[in-house]
Amino acid sequence: MPLRYTLVFLLAIVLGQISDYTDKLFFKVNDEDFEHVSGVLRKEDYTFVSQIISGIYVFQKRGLTGKLSEEDLQLIKSYDDKIQTVEQVRRWHIQPTSDGLTGQNLGVHDSRYGMGIGDAWNFSMTGENVTLGVLDVGVDITHPYLLDNIAQQLSWNYDSNTSDVSPGYQRSYGEFLQLQDHGTNVCGLLSANSNESAPCAKGVAFKSKLAIIKVAHLDVKVGILADDDNIAGGLAHRTDTISVYVNAFTYRNTFRNLNFATEVVLEQGTRIGRQGKGSMFVFPSAKIGGGLENKIHTIVVSGVNPNGSVPASVASNAAVLTSALAYSFSLMSAGMSTTAGIYSDRKCTDKFGGTSASTAFLSGILALVLQANPGLSWRDVMHIIVQSSEHESLKSESSNFTPNAAGKYFHAMFGFGLINAEKAVSLARTWTPVGNMFAVTGTHLSQRSCRPLVDYVTSHPCWLLKYIVTNQLVRYNTSEQHSNDTFRRVSSKICNDMSCSFGFEIKCAHYCSCASTVEQVQVSITCHTSNPKTTSVYITSPSGTKSILVQEGQISTKDIVTDVLMRSVNFWGENATGLWIINISITDGTIFNANVSSIIISGTNAIASGDMPCEELHKSMTASPPGQATVSEDLMDSNAKTPKPREKSALEATIAVLFLVCILIGSIIFFYLNADHAPVIP
Repeated sequence: MPLRYTLVFLLAIVLGQISDYTDKLFFKVNDEDFEHVSGVLRKEDYTFVSQIISGIYVFQKRGLTGKLSEEDLQLIKSYDDKIQTVEQVRRWHIQPTSDGLTGQNLGVHDSRYGMGIGDAWNFSMTGENVTLGVLDVGVDITHPYLLDNIAQQLSWNYDSNTSDVSPGYQRSYGEFLQLQDHGTNVCGLLSANSNESAPCAKGVAFKSKLAIIKVAHLDVKVGILADDDNIAGGLAHRTDTISVYVNAFTYRNTFRNLNFATEVVLEQGTRIGRQGKGSMFVFPSAKIGGGLENKIHTIVVSGVNPNGSVPASVASNAAVLTSALAYSFSLMSAGMSTTAGIYSDRKCTDKFGGTSASTAFLSGILALVLQANPGLSWRDVMHIIVQSSEHESLKSESSNFTPNAAGKYFHAMFGFGLINAEKAVSLARTWTPVGNMFAVTGTHLSQRSCRPLVDYVTSHPCWLLKYIVTNQLVRYNTSEQHSNDTFRRVSSKICNDMSCSFGFEIKCAHYCSCASTVEQVQVSITCHTSNPKTTSVYITSPSGTKSILVQEGQISTKDIVTDVLMRSVNFWGENATGLWIINISITDGTIFNANVSSIIISGTNAIASGDMPCEELHKSMTASPPGQATVSEDLMDSNAKTPKPREKSALEATIAVLFLVCILIGSIIFFYLNADHAPVIP
């Protein structure tokens, strides 16, 4: 995004010309209660706008301006006891992730494709019978190289609630034309079917169909704007038919959790999309802490320079699964060409690049993979991506890849490497399904400021007892697979004036429902400090692998980091059981407040062959329709009951001993503080 657009946008906010908040609200209401709630809201000057998915509705409030407070939202919720949740719809300045570098390569196309795309074409993989949904600012659907592959009956404009998905080019504002052409540029890399004499290259999946989903519009004062309800609606659009949702844009905001509507849409899409196999949602690596990339249901892709180096616009991001080329068709070429709708004399451009291009490349490759094996689940596809990503070919950066304990090499910016389409297609053709997802989670109730440990102990003599008593054993149910493992928060928190370490130990109480092999790890962090730019956050697995969630410099003074969900895929394939450590540190020693309120580990369950109880339970789980597996009521009830008497008595005995220890420590400190001491010389 050119700097001038960003400056204009910030100036508009200062002058009050636009607001981050709209006059619309999300309401969570049971479908059978909709008519009743709608009547209640009409009396309060609310107008029904749309239904996102079952149970989530959007209403518009007449005369509403600015941000509603928490008290306002609670008041709205109190209108009727059938209103479960209310959240204001936000308006975002979205940033197409293209830099527009000139490649000087028009007229040379198919042979330039790297990333194994040409080899995948040799398997007769073209993306045929696969539909890609392109969420953007609109597309020139009359473009001669796109026309044959546009699925007009599947396209929709959520911004205006019409079937018109054109960009609506504002030719009087030439500085914005490149932004308005973004969707058309992306579609060319996906599915252009140009002939051999055309200056545009063929799309990666040149026989796939494109459903155009317009979710944003150009405001000539500030740039491209999109409302949360339009994005949520777009991501929920025709999940029965669309296989991959291509989202080549990011939010400019950092450390923002998603609204509840979009969260539910992503979860439901992976659960029931593609007739129960799960849709795929591809996003580019974005601002650190962005909500879209930190959900387990999204696939995050980063960009690679032609020579394999890190582009200047790419930052460290542990949520990145893989990478694709950002400014070229191969590691050896200097540029790329794609379709354009803004020129009167030509239909192609070489002024396109960035992680928008990377997002298009990966999405096109996924179309080839799904053509090779339409029965793959969304998690099968993620496993295939991990296994078909390469680091050896990135010569200038290959030494910066680190092996995790499962032998998979990962990079702070590139994930597991550069995607290889031929490898992905080959794996897909003979793939064995990975089965259901399991997850374990843990939470705690306390939050503490990080100070020198000796200060904390002297000011809270019974801090250890208090810490253990306020922590609980909890149960977590994932949307795809109910998991009833307990996850104990252990007393290994170590605070000093530089850092805080939070320890979580996983012990699989019920092996049959345990996420024993890691795929993804999520933690919810809070960090408030007087010098956020020197703050870093990282996770260490039980096997010793270190994954950086936040590097120094990625948190700015304006960021508010309060219970923000962060995600890492770097531990893919490792053993989940054991002690996990999350470290939050600041290099200048400034006192700060830090907390990790929860950790969730999602992954597969390695059921031992011959272990009959596990096998029978696994069969009962996987007998349900895909994405609707459940745990039997007997198992769920047994896990929800109070601990057995002998377990309870052991806990009581531990507490009793700790209580005596605290009394002893307190007494020693009391007598020490009241005794005469020689002065301490620093």
